[in-house]
Amino acid sequence: MLDISFKHTKMKNILEQHGRPSTLLSRQNKSFCFLIVLASSALLFVFLYTATAKLLDLERFVSTIDESFLLKGYGKILSWAVPVIELFLAALLFFPGSRQLGFWLSAMLLVFFTLYIGVMLLSGNKLPCSCGGVVSKLSWAQHLVFNFVLIVLSVLGIILNKKYCNNVPRNQGYRVS
Repeated sequence: MLDISFKHTKMKNILEQHGRPSTLLSRQNKSFCFLIVLASSALLFVFLYTATAKLLDLERFVSTIDESFLLKGYGKILSWAVPVIELFLAALLFFPGSRQLGFWLSAMLLVFFTLYIGVMLLSGNKLPCSCGGVVSKLSWAQHLVFNFVLIVLSVLGIILNKKYCNNVPRNQGYRVS
């Protein structure tokens, strides 16, 4: 009986310190937070990898963009803007406090990329790929599947992060132990 009251008092002190019960991570919430960290890490890796590949071969990236009938003339601007946006998204996904925004912006960018691929496929024109690195070796069908998987990861991140991890105090992070 004494042990139960001690645990109750300890829990009450924790709740008073953090303000609301949702800040405490249950075992199930920790599992979901771990999945969120995995999803954000996968997206972060893809964005870092593709941005780096584009910046390392910038001249080819510019010429590939200029080959596209939709983007002709915007090669110089987009050759810097796209990798910078991807690096910015990677940074947002890295930090727990900005991860939700990172998931939203990642989903939007990936939907835009997917729509671009769809328009290019429907046009019947020559399809230049400016993705960078190994991703540029994918067929267009594989690009669509790859982007779809990344969009699903982003949307799952949005939903799970909001539901399970958004109320974690920022100074605690997502400790999964």
